[in-house]
Amino acid sequence: MVDLLHLRVARLLVPPTFHLDNSFPAPAFLAAFAAVVAADAPWMSRRWRRGSRAALGLLLALRLFSGTTGLRELIVAVAVGWVVGSVVSLVIGTPERRPSEQAVSSALGRLGISASAVIHTRSAGGVTSTAPCVVVALL
Repeated sequence: MVDLLHLRVARLLVPPTFHLDNSFPAPAFLAAFAAVVAADAPWMSRRWRRGSRAALGLLLALRLFSGTTGLRELIVAVAVGWVVGSVVSLVIGTPERRPSEQAVSSALGRLGISASAVIHTRSAGGVTSTAPCVVVALL
């Protein structure tokens, strides 16, 4: 009978020449990292999005300057990863970042501003209504 949980410590040790191996980050790792960055971007704050994209750029530069992978292979790896991440984000859906009309109305009420109606509109460059209204821009 074969022991499936037989572990040898020698397999888990880091070889003394690990720093001479120039296979990290592999193009498959870069593709997976790009997919994670693309899929998680809607849920990340601006700082984390910038940081993860900067980390991806740093890993790409390290791999490119190591001389083991050509530029074309790196571009294909990141493009495939980004497309896969975007498809995952499309299938799963992204969070709604705009506040609801009810949330805006209650926030204005807490500030002492009574609002009869709150309507989401796209920025069209101006107000076309002749009725007196207040335009509140949420940034």
